[in-house]
Amino acid sequence: MQEDIDAPISVTKTVYTVTDFLEWQRAGGLNLRPYFQRGDVWTPKAKSYLIDTLIRGYPVPIIYLQNKQDRRTISNVRHVVDGQQRLRTILAYVAPEVLDNITDRDQFTILKSHNKTLAGMTFRDLPPEIQERITDTELSVHVLPANLSDRHLLQLFARLNSTGERLNDQELRNAEFHGEFKTIAYMLSYDQIDRWQQWGTFNPRYLAQMRDAELTSELMIATLLGIQAKNKTAIDGIYRKYDDSFQEANEVIRRVRTGFTFLDDLFGRFYGHRDLKKITTQSWVYTFFVAFDLCEHGRPILSPKDDHLSYFNFDFTVGHLVHKAEHLLEVLSTGTAPDNLAKALRGASTDTRSRLTRLEFLLEM
Repeated sequence: MQEDIDAPISVTKTVYTVTDFLEWQRAGGLNLRPYFQRGDVWTPKAKSYLIDTLIRGYPVPIIYLQNKQDRRTISNVRHVVDGQQRLRTILAYVAPEVLDNITDRDQFTILKSHNKTLAGMTFRDLPPEIQERITDTELSVHVLPANLSDRHLLQLFARLNSTGERLNDQELRNAEFHGEFKTIAYMLSYDQIDRWQQWGTFNPRYLAQMRDAELTSELMIATLLGIQAKNKTAIDGIYRKYDDSFQEANEVIRRVRTGFTFLDDLFGRFYGHRDLKKITTQSWVYTFFVAFDLCEHGRPILSPKDDHLSYFNFDFTVGHLVHKAEHLLEVLSTGTAPDNLAKALRGASTDTRSRLTRLEFLLEM
């Protein structure tokens, strides 16, 4: 027998400003903590990131409310079904006095990694036009029916907080970290969005999965430490180590941007070549980047003297890399790669040995 199918939930889609939520909270017309909501678990970095998002005018996820009448006061109360931490963060920043149970966890300022101009500022420290930009921000809201049962509310809350699809490593990093290294990695990657697609390195689906940010993170690590295997634990460790402070940031940014400019010039020389995409894969982008970084800047910023790169001759030019790119296209197109390179191409493309073999091919005279 077929199960009964519930009628679809009727949702009213609207927008409310930050000021609206402030007024409701002051008047006792907003319930931030229905029984199924979590406590305040956001870090100061996550909170700073959200405020900077509002300042820059970027959209934030939809907030779900349910209007219910308080029979005791005969007034309308808006229960936050989803978006409690976002709203609490905004209210705590703009007017912490409106929160009933304010704690030390609610105190935070904008971090330098998110906005250098406004770093360290509370809401009252901000210029008036920035304050107004925040309070006038329109938040997208879906209002649920007042008669929606608790069973339906719990089901809806569970669905809103579960995609049904396992997050990849970079998506997990994006959710966990909000500090210096993550901010710079995404900034550098976003700057290359047109190039990624023009080179054919990432298609729109991979971009949506943040694969570009992950590769950019690896390139940043290469400028710091040289060639490394792609390892979740190691990359997570770098994100964690440089979450609060990243003293080498300016040098890393300079080297990565210079490297991207070189790659764009290099690949641009071969536009129209039928096999260009054979050398614009993630693996070869990584290898060409590392080779150029060694050529242009010398040793990695933090690399010890006895690392993998100790055995390489650094006495080569950009012209040499262009010549090797031509040679690489030829051997990949004709299937005549040297045995050691062919073996590396057949194996795991992101382990240390494979990456070193590719680099050896580019650097050999």
